[in-house]
Amino acid sequence: MGQANFRGVLGNAVSQALKEARNEILCWHPSLGFLFDLAVIDWVLPREEFHDYLRRLVRAGFGKRLMFGSDQMVWPQTIEIGIKAIESADFLTAEQKRDIFYNNAARFLRIEEKNKAPR
Repeated sequence: MGQANFRGVLGNAVSQALKEARNEILCWHPSLGFLFDLAVIDWVLPREEFHDYLRRLVRAGFGKRLMFGSDQMVWPQTIEIGIKAIESADFLTAEQKRDIFYNNAARFLRIEEKNKAPR
């Protein structure tokens, strides 16, 4: 299997070592099909800190590699908190938010164009 066929999801990088490893993978191997899952971190971090983190990821060029995730079977009420955390990020365009909530995952999962979220 070649690199172009490899795909994966990188979870939350809460430690500095994980952040560095994630950044190295994304920066040095851009052809690999990795997405960055925002699950949990979108409601665990204080809103301002999460927005700073999200802003840094977008500025670093990872906007097409971010996806919303909930990971919440135990605390389903946190899904709404995570959605609001992304919706309230006024530095993101409507298109960037659509990418995070649907389009990036649809591309990763190879969902057909006709099923893409409306603009």
